[in-house]
Amino acid sequence: MTKPVRALTLALMIAGSAVAAPATAAPAEAPPVGVVGLCVRWGVDPLRIADAIVIESSGNLEVDALASAAVRSAAIPKPEDDTGGWRALSMGFGGVEPPASPPDCGSLRDASDEPATPAPAPAPEGLMAT
Repeated sequence: MTKPVRALTLALMIAGSAVAAPATAAPAEAPPVGVVGLCVRWGVDPLRIADAIVIESSGNLEVDALASAAVRSAAIPKPEDDTGGWRALSMGFGGVEPPASPPDCGSLRDASDEPATPAPAPAPEGLMAT
């Protein structure tokens, strides 16, 4: 074998072994697992939940935060019968099924519980409102 051919062969062998060597991958993190009970309500946007409060924690702050962020960022249509009150929602992560019974949102105040803003009093006679 001539010297240039031997050098090329050696270079290809080195390059090939570098490519063929398996890279050590970082270990994959386990997906979050748990069940979160939320109370949610819509605001003015009929496709976005405005408020989400964790009522029943999964015991994992990462899972709880993921659940809250997921419902706020997803396009979830406001139910036609929505009155502005809180609605219960359970979410399971990592293949865990949520419980059949939703969490209780009864301890939270509904928008319908808020006192209505009184109408402004009429201006005294002889004064013009501007």
